[in-house]
Amino acid sequence: MIFGTLLTSSNYDDDEKKVTGGRNGFGAKLCNIFSKEFIVETADKSSKQKYKQTWKDNMTICGKPKITSGGKAEEYTKVTFAADFKRFGMEGIDDDFEALVRRRVYDVAGKTSEKIV
Repeated sequence: MIFGTLLTSSNYDDDEKKVTGGRNGFGAKLCNIFSKEFIVETADKSSKQKYKQTWKDNMTICGKPKITSGGKAEEYTKVTFAADFKRFGMEGIDDDFEALVRRRVYDVAGKTSEKIV
């Protein structure tokens, strides 16, 4: 699964104009490395299948992928994680960090036509 392997994207050309906020596919992978728990769920509309995989303890424990079928005809990717704040010398999210994340969510919402949940 791409979320458990570094350098899996194609965004390496520094001369190419970027329209995304990430670089080289590191965002979700680094989130995985610095999380106590990291869960990826994705659904494919055409096959009506869902994929789910969980990593724990800063990506040291990789759960088996689960593929299920027979669901609704929906398409999405959902990432859920529990940050390992101790790795950053933090006990939790403070007001400044929350404001930074909130601003980034607004930026992303303003650039997409998809529903953000």
